[in-house]
Amino acid sequence: MPTEAEIQQAAARRRWAEARAADLGEPDFTALSPAEIRDQFHELRIHQIELAIQNEELHRAQVALEKAQSAYLALYDLAPVGYVALSEQGLLVDANPRATLLLGAPRKALLQQPLSRFIHPVDQDLFYLQRRQLFLTGKLQVGELRLVPEGAHAGVIWVRLEQALASHDGEHHNACHIIFSDITERKAGEAALRAMTAVLSQVTGGRRSGLPPAGPVAGSAATSELLPPLDLDVETPAQGIAGMADLLLRGGLGGEQRRLAEAIRSSAAALL
Repeated sequence: MPTEAEIQQAAARRRWAEARAADLGEPDFTALSPAEIRDQFHELRIHQIELAIQNEELHRAQVALEKAQSAYLALYDLAPVGYVALSEQGLLVDANPRATLLLGAPRKALLQQPLSRFIHPVDQDLFYLQRRQLFLTGKLQVGELRLVPEGAHAGVIWVRLEQALASHDGEHHNACHIIFSDITERKAGEAALRAMTAVLSQVTGGRRSGLPPAGPVAGSAATSELLPPLDLDVETPAQGIAGMADLLLRGGLGGEQRRLAEAIRSSAAALL
Protein backbone atom coordinates (compact mmCIF):
# COMPACT_ATOMS: atom_id res chain seq x y z
CA MET A 1 0.00 0.00 0.00
CA PRO A 2 1.47 3.37 -1.00
CA THR A 3 2.41 5.80 1.71
CA GLU A 4 0.93 9.28 2.06
CA ALA A 5 4.12 10.79 0.63
CA GLU A 6 3.97 8.51 -2.42
CA ILE A 7 0.30 9.43 -3.02
CA GLN A 8 1.15 13.12 -2.89
CA GLN A 9 4.07 12.63 -5.29
CA ALA A 10 1.80 10.76 -7.75
CA ALA A 11 -0.79 13.55 -7.58
CA ALA A 12 1.89 16.14 -8.24
CA ARG A 13 3.14 14.21 -11.28
CA ARG A 14 -0.47 13.98 -12.58
CA ARG A 15 -0.94 17.73 -12.31
CA TRP A 16 2.37 18.37 -14.05
CA ALA A 17 1.46 15.97 -16.90
CA GLU A 18 -1.97 17.57 -17.37
CA ALA A 19 -0.37 21.01 -17.56
CA ARG A 20 2.08 19.78 -20.22
CA ALA A 21 -0.79 18.20 -22.19
CA ALA A 22 -2.74 21.45 -22.11
CA ASP A 23 0.29 23.28 -23.53
CA LEU A 24 0.47 20.80 -26.42
CA GLY A 25 -3.19 21.32 -27.33
CA GLU A 26 -5.92 18.82 -28.30
CA PRO A 27 -5.04 16.31 -31.04
CA ASP A 28 -7.14 16.34 -34.23
CA PHE A 29 -8.77 12.88 -34.57
CA THR A 30 -11.11 13.90 -37.41
CA ALA A 31 -8.46 13.31 -40.07
CA LEU A 32 -7.75 9.75 -38.79
CA SER A 33 -9.49 6.63 -40.02
CA PRO A 34 -10.84 4.10 -37.49
CA ALA A 35 -7.91 1.80 -38.26
CA GLU A 36 -5.40 4.55 -37.60
CA ILE A 37 -7.14 5.42 -34.33
CA ARG A 38 -6.93 1.77 -33.27
CA ASP A 39 -3.20 1.72 -34.15
CA GLN A 40 -2.58 4.90 -32.12
CA PHE A 41 -4.50 3.50 -29.18
CA HIS A 42 -2.51 0.26 -29.38
CA GLU A 43 0.79 2.19 -29.38
CA LEU A 44 -0.34 4.21 -26.36
CA ARG A 45 -1.19 1.03 -24.45
CA ILE A 46 2.21 -0.51 -25.28
CA HIS A 47 3.98 2.67 -24.22
CA GLN A 48 1.99 2.72 -20.99
CA ILE A 49 3.04 -0.86 -20.21
CA GLU A 50 6.69 -0.05 -20.98
CA LEU A 51 6.55 2.91 -18.59
CA ALA A 52 5.03 0.72 -15.87
CA ILE A 53 7.84 -1.83 -16.31
CA GLN A 54 10.47 0.91 -16.16
CA ASN A 55 8.84 2.31 -13.04
CA GLU A 56 8.98 -1.11 -11.35
CA GLU A 57 12.65 -1.48 -12.27
CA LEU A 58 13.45 1.97 -10.89
CA HIS A 59 11.58 1.15 -7.68
CA ARG A 60 13.55 -2.09 -7.22
CA ALA A 61 16.80 -0.26 -7.88
CA GLN A 62 15.88 2.40 -5.33
CA VAL A 63 15.07 -0.23 -2.69
CA ALA A 64 18.39 -2.01 -3.35
CA LEU A 65 20.25 1.29 -3.15
CA GLU A 66 18.60 2.16 0.17
CA LYS A 67 19.52 -1.27 1.58
CA ALA A 68 23.13 -0.89 0.46
CA GLN A 69 23.28 2.59 1.95
CA SER A 70 21.86 1.34 5.26
CA ALA A 71 24.40 -1.51 5.34
CA TYR A 72 27.23 0.92 4.61
CA LEU A 73 26.09 3.32 7.33
CA ALA A 74 25.78 0.48 9.83
CA LEU A 75 29.29 -0.71 8.97
CA TYR A 76 30.61 2.86 9.27
CA ASP A 77 28.83 3.60 12.55
CA LEU A 78 29.51 0.25 14.24
CA ALA A 79 33.14 -0.14 13.16
CA PRO A 80 35.58 -0.88 16.02
CA VAL A 81 38.00 1.69 14.58
CA GLY A 82 37.67 5.43 14.17
CA TYR A 83 36.95 6.86 10.72
CA VAL A 84 37.31 10.55 9.93
CA ALA A 85 37.30 12.59 6.73
CA LEU A 86 39.41 15.73 6.40
CA SER A 87 39.07 18.67 4.08
CA GLU A 88 42.02 20.00 2.09
CA GLN A 89 42.64 22.42 4.95
CA GLY A 90 42.91 19.57 7.47
CA LEU A 91 39.49 20.23 9.03
CA LEU A 92 37.22 17.42 10.19
CA VAL A 93 34.19 17.06 7.92
CA ASP A 94 32.94 13.68 9.12
CA ALA A 95 33.56 11.24 11.98
CA ASN A 96 32.03 7.93 13.01
CA PRO A 97 30.99 7.17 16.63
CA ARG A 98 34.27 5.38 17.45
CA ALA A 99 36.25 8.42 16.30
CA THR A 100 34.18 10.70 18.54
CA LEU A 101 35.06 8.44 21.51
CA LEU A 102 38.77 8.53 20.69
CA LEU A 103 38.73 12.30 20.23
CA GLY A 104 36.56 12.86 23.29
CA ALA A 105 33.92 15.12 21.72
CA PRO A 106 30.51 14.70 19.99
CA ARG A 107 30.40 14.74 16.22
CA LYS A 108 28.78 18.17 15.99
CA ALA A 109 31.57 19.68 18.09
CA LEU A 110 34.28 18.03 15.97
CA LEU A 111 33.12 19.26 12.57
CA GLN A 112 35.27 22.01 11.05
CA GLN A 113 37.87 21.58 13.80
CA PRO A 114 41.51 20.89 12.80
CA LEU A 115 42.51 17.31 13.54
CA SER A 116 45.96 18.58 14.57
CA ARG A 117 44.26 20.04 17.64
CA PHE A 118 43.93 16.47 19.00
CA ILE A 119 47.46 15.33 18.12
CA HIS A 120 50.05 15.23 20.92
CA PRO A 121 52.53 18.15 20.58
CA VAL A 122 55.46 15.73 20.30
CA ASP A 123 53.81 14.00 17.32
CA GLN A 124 52.68 17.12 15.42
CA ASP A 125 55.67 17.03 13.05
CA LEU A 126 55.15 13.34 12.31
CA PHE A 127 51.50 13.96 11.45
CA TYR A 128 52.41 16.89 9.21
CA LEU A 129 55.11 14.94 7.36
CA GLN A 130 52.78 11.97 6.78
CA ARG A 131 50.08 14.23 5.31
CA ARG A 132 52.65 15.95 3.12
CA GLN A 133 53.92 12.59 1.87
CA LEU A 134 50.35 11.47 1.21
CA PHE A 135 49.64 14.40 -1.09
CA LEU A 136 53.03 14.11 -2.80
CA THR A 137 52.86 10.39 -3.57
CA GLY A 138 49.15 9.53 -3.31
CA LYS A 139 50.15 6.36 -1.43
CA LEU A 140 48.67 5.07 1.83
CA GLN A 141 50.53 6.45 4.85
CA VAL A 142 50.72 4.43 8.08
CA GLY A 143 52.17 5.49 11.40
CA GLU A 144 51.74 5.50 15.17
CA LEU A 145 51.16 8.62 17.23
CA ARG A 146 49.38 9.89 20.32
CA LEU A 147 45.98 11.54 20.55
CA VAL A 148 45.03 13.94 23.32
CA PRO A 149 41.21 13.70 23.65
CA GLU A 150 39.05 16.54 24.86
CA GLY A 151 38.28 16.62 28.59
CA ALA A 152 40.07 17.62 31.74
CA HIS A 153 40.70 14.03 32.85
CA ALA A 154 41.38 12.46 29.46
CA GLY A 155 44.65 10.61 29.09
CA VAL A 156 46.88 10.11 26.08
CA ILE A 157 45.76 7.44 23.58
CA TRP A 158 48.20 5.68 21.28
CA VAL A 159 46.74 5.01 17.83
CA ARG A 160 47.79 3.41 14.58
CA LEU A 161 46.91 5.97 11.93
CA GLU A 162 46.25 5.15 8.26
CA GLN A 163 45.76 7.99 5.78
CA ALA A 164 44.47 7.64 2.22
CA LEU A 165 43.45 10.16 -0.42
CA ALA A 166 39.72 10.56 -0.95
CA SER A 167 38.12 10.34 -4.38
CA HIS A 168 36.42 13.52 -5.60
CA ASP A 169 32.96 12.97 -7.02
CA GLY A 170 32.23 16.60 -7.84
CA GLU A 171 29.93 16.95 -4.86
CA HIS A 172 32.16 16.11 -1.90
CA HIS A 173 35.62 17.61 -1.57
CA ASN A 174 37.23 15.57 1.21
CA ALA A 175 41.00 15.60 0.88
CA CYS A 176 41.66 12.35 2.73
CA HIS A 177 40.20 9.62 4.90
CA ILE A 178 41.88 8.50 8.12
CA ILE A 179 41.46 5.35 10.21
CA PHE A 180 42.40 5.30 13.91
CA SER A 181 43.10 2.00 15.69
CA ASP A 182 43.59 2.17 19.45
CA ILE A 183 46.94 0.51 20.31
CA THR A 184 47.33 1.88 23.85
CA GLU A 185 47.27 -1.58 25.44
CA ARG A 186 49.85 -2.87 22.99
CA LYS A 187 52.14 0.05 23.80
CA ALA A 188 51.73 -0.66 27.53
CA GLY A 189 52.63 -4.31 26.88
CA GLU A 190 55.74 -3.27 24.94
CA ALA A 191 56.84 -1.03 27.83
CA ALA A 192 56.30 -3.87 30.30
CA LEU A 193 58.32 -6.23 28.10
CA ARG A 194 61.18 -3.77 27.88
CA ALA A 195 61.21 -3.40 31.65
CA MET A 196 61.06 -7.16 32.15
CA THR A 197 63.90 -7.67 29.68
CA ALA A 198 66.05 -5.24 31.66
CA VAL A 199 65.33 -7.06 34.92
CA LEU A 200 65.91 -10.49 33.39
CA SER A 201 69.19 -9.28 31.96
CA GLN A 202 70.31 -8.39 35.48
CA VAL A 203 68.96 -11.58 37.02
CA THR A 204 70.63 -13.87 34.49
CA GLY A 205 73.94 -12.06 34.78
CA GLY A 206 73.68 -10.31 31.41
CA ARG A 207 73.68 -13.64 29.57
CA ARG A 208 71.82 -12.13 26.59
CA SER A 209 74.23 -9.25 26.09
CA GLY A 210 77.40 -10.90 27.30
CA LEU A 211 77.85 -8.27 30.04
CA PRO A 212 79.01 -9.16 33.56
CA PRO A 213 76.34 -9.43 36.26
CA ALA A 214 75.00 -6.10 37.54
CA GLY A 215 75.37 -7.33 41.12
CA PRO A 216 74.67 -10.34 43.32
CA VAL A 217 71.01 -11.25 43.34
CA ALA A 218 69.65 -13.82 45.75
CA GLY A 219 68.35 -16.86 43.92
CA SER A 220 69.71 -15.68 40.56
CA ALA A 221 71.51 -18.97 39.89
CA ALA A 222 68.32 -20.97 40.37
CA THR A 223 66.36 -18.55 38.23
CA SER A 224 68.99 -18.72 35.49
CA GLU A 225 68.60 -22.46 35.37
CA LEU A 226 64.84 -22.08 34.83
CA LEU A 227 65.07 -19.45 32.09
CA PRO A 228 66.21 -20.50 28.60
CA PRO A 229 67.62 -17.90 26.20
CA LEU A 230 64.72 -15.50 25.65
CA ASP A 231 63.24 -14.50 22.32
CA LEU A 232 60.54 -12.09 23.46
CA ASP A 233 57.83 -10.94 21.09
CA VAL A 234 55.57 -7.91 21.59
CA GLU A 235 52.53 -10.13 21.08
CA THR A 236 53.39 -12.28 24.14
CA PRO A 237 50.18 -12.58 26.22
CA ALA A 238 49.94 -10.50 29.39
CA GLN A 239 49.52 -13.74 31.35
CA GLY A 240 53.01 -14.74 30.30
CA ILE A 241 54.45 -11.42 31.43
CA ALA A 242 52.75 -11.70 34.81
CA GLY A 243 53.95 -15.28 35.21
CA MET A 244 57.56 -14.36 34.45
CA ALA A 245 57.37 -11.49 36.93
CA ASP A 246 56.05 -13.86 39.62
CA LEU A 247 58.94 -16.21 38.88
CA LEU A 248 61.42 -13.38 39.35
CA LEU A 249 59.83 -12.29 42.62
CA ARG A 250 59.99 -15.85 43.98
CA GLY A 251 63.69 -15.86 43.17
CA GLY A 252 64.44 -13.51 46.05
CA LEU A 253 64.96 -10.19 44.28
CA GLY A 254 65.68 -7.19 46.41
CA GLY A 255 65.92 -3.43 46.17
CA GLU A 256 65.46 -1.77 42.78
CA GLN A 257 65.20 -5.10 40.96
CA ARG A 258 62.25 -6.17 43.09
CA ARG A 259 60.54 -2.81 42.59
CA LEU A 260 60.85 -3.16 38.80
CA ALA A 261 59.55 -6.73 38.84
CA GLU A 262 56.54 -5.68 40.94
CA ALA A 263 55.86 -2.83 38.48
CA ILE A 264 55.96 -5.32 35.61
CA ARG A 265 53.52 -7.64 37.36
CA SER A 266 51.13 -4.75 38.08
CA SER A 267 51.29 -3.52 34.48
CA ALA A 268 50.63 -6.99 33.11
CA ALA A 269 47.73 -7.52 35.53
CA ALA A 270 46.16 -4.27 34.31
CA LEU A 271 46.12 -5.66 30.76
CA LEU A 272 44.30 -8.86 31.69
